Amino acid sequence: GIQLDTENRFKNNSMKFITETYKTKGFGGLYVGWAGMQWRQSFWTGTYFATLNSWKGVVEPPLVELGAPQAVAQLIAGFLAGFFATFPNAPGDVVRSVVQKKGFTDPSRPAYGISPAGVMEHITVAREIVQTSGIRGLYSGLGFKAMHLGGSGALMAVFIPFFAKVMGIPYGGV
Repeated sequence: GIQLDTENRFKNNSMKFITETYKTKGFGGLYVGWAGMQWRQSFWTGTYFATLNSWKGVVEPPLVELGAPQAVAQLIAGFLAGFFATFPNAPGDVVRSVVQKKGFTDPSRPAYGISPAGVMEHITVAREIVQTSGIRGLYSGLGFKAMHLGGSGALMAVFIPFFAKVMGIPYGGV
């Protein structure tokens, strides 16, 4: 939520932000947007790991056959898995951002935090976005987000096996 501090009230200080949020909104205020965060993370992670092997099967054989290093093939497969995982992830992230913005800018707005009411708040906000902007409104910023998370996926595809090997953890791949 600190990224929403357009007036620089908290001087980019997380502790100031947390303290003030707790004072004004209570414990639930610390979890404004929680449901959207879970949606975003669950859908991206699930889709990424569910599709990574498929992307490896499509991308790696022709690249390796052309002489590309295995790491480059892994990077590209990971990028594609991360990129396409952004599509189910984006609506949750957009809704979370709107819920947080409303929660942190309107002192009278209740903070539901981790509760069924918090989930319902996200559903209501998603419905409002679709009513005002259409389904495309749930994909605001998709291009940048997909490139960013594609890059994250590329790095994960290389670093997870690398660190598993360095740490002596058996890793059969995804």
